[in-house]
Amino acid sequence: LEMVHAASAYFVVCAVAVLVSRFFAGRIQDRRGDNVVVYPAILLYTASLVLLAWAPSPAVVVLSGVLAGLGFGSILPVLQAVVAAAVPPHRVSIAVSTFFILMDSGFGLSPLLLGPMVELWGYRPMYWICAAVVAGTLALYWALHGRHDVRQGTARRPRRS
Repeated sequence: LEMVHAASAYFVVCAVAVLVSRFFAGRIQDRRGDNVVVYPAILLYTASLVLLAWAPSPAVVVLSGVLAGLGFGSILPVLQAVVAAAVPPHRVSIAVSTFFILMDSGFGLSPLLLGPMVELWGYRPMYWICAAVVAGTLALYWALHGRHDVRQGTARRPRRS
């Protein structure tokens, strides 16, 4: 019963952490660059999934919610800004639309892929697999954008034409 209450609290603290993260992630990104926000955000989100996979107590489940909210809450607007800054001004709407279409597709397909995993192996292995996938996005981000982030210590980077 305690874990059921912890699951409810997870979503409440996650929502609060998302809100809190949105207040500072963009400012940090503008001042220090994309990488300073994206790498920690991905690590926080990965850590939240690892904690869910481990979850020895309700407190750990709630802590996982805080980390998930801070991580995912930062990732979404920061990556949207990365996408918008990477294209010429006349392509921003198409780029942002594509970003959200792909994100929504991931949200839609995830239950189809994760549901059978839960049936076969249970929740703990599913969360471990999800943590590995999210951790893998560190390499993907680095390859596609992170190694080219030139905004370290600058407020704006010029848009590509």
